[in-house]
Amino acid sequence: MERIHSEAHNRNEILKNVEGLLGYQNMTPAQQRLIRLSLYVQDRAVRTSKLSSYSKSGEVVDAWFCTAAVSAIEQADVLGIETAVEEVFVYSELDESFFEGMEYSEKITDYASLLQFVQDKIDIYSLPLVLDVATATFKGVHGCIILGIDDENNMLIWQKEGVKLPFSVVTLKDVYADYPSGYFWGVRKLIQK
Repeated sequence: MERIHSEAHNRNEILKNVEGLLGYQNMTPAQQRLIRLSLYVQDRAVRTSKLSSYSKSGEVVDAWFCTAAVSAIEQADVLGIETAVEEVFVYSELDESFFEGMEYSEKITDYASLLQFVQDKIDIYSLPLVLDVATATFKGVHGCIILGIDDENNMLIWQKEGVKLPFSVVTLKDVYADYPSGYFWGVRKLIQK
């Protein structure tokens, strides 16, 4: 029981920080709910209990990939917002229209260039924004949502790291560390329905 209280405390600290960000505040209530649910499902997925409800959460985390999770946040109710928590993120098909309106950088060769590119797009479009990491021949290498800048001047990102990887809130610098120089970065406004 202590572990569950600790998880809730840690998740609430993350959410307190996220809820203060302009990108989160500009999301629809349904999108905000899905962000909160993703972090809750992630906590449940890492528990070692044999309870079937926890193992279902693990199946959800295992089944999702990053860009589809972003698309589901945009669609908010594509699966029915009142669907059971275990079913909310089981969306695996990605429509090519997801990439429409994405403005791609030249190849980014350092973090400062990426930060400047993203800041320029924030100045134009405001927040929240969708961020796509791509190669010259493949879009959707990684997708995430830019939520805003926290009190410590970190650009915070919501992401699903990939199939069988966690939902998380990380910094842009963390994402860049996973996809260093040589990638193209795309940004567009998050669709709100």
